[in-house]
Amino acid sequence: MATSSTSAAPAADDPRRPDLAVPFVDRVVAAEDAPLDLYGLMSLIFGTMALLMNVKVHAWMCLLMLLAFFANINYYEYDFKQILAHVALVVIAFISTYFRWLIVPVKAAT
Repeated sequence: MATSSTSAAPAADDPRRPDLAVPFVDRVVAAEDAPLDLYGLMSLIFGTMALLMNVKVHAWMCLLMLLAFFANINYYEYDFKQILAHVALVVIAFISTYFRWLIVPVKAAT
C-alpha cells in the first residue's frame, strides 16, 4: 500500500524556487493621485436633476448611486459631512418628487 508523505521538506523534483519568491508590496497612492469618486459625483448629479426636473427615476438613481458610494468608500476617504450631504440630497430629492403637493399648494379652481 502506497502512503503519501506530508513532510515539510521539498521534493527533489519540485520545480518551484522559493529563493526567488518576492512578497507583494502594495504601492502607496497619494491623496491627489487617487481615482475620482464617480458614484458620489453621479449621486449629486442625479439628485440635482431630480430636484430641478421633478423626475422620480432620477431620485431612484440618486439613491442607487448613494448605495454604491457607500459600498465602495474607503476608510481613509470617510468624511461625515460629505456623507451627510449626500444622504440629505437623496431625502430632499424623494420629498420633492413624491410629495410635491406638500411643497407647492394646489390652487382651487374658481
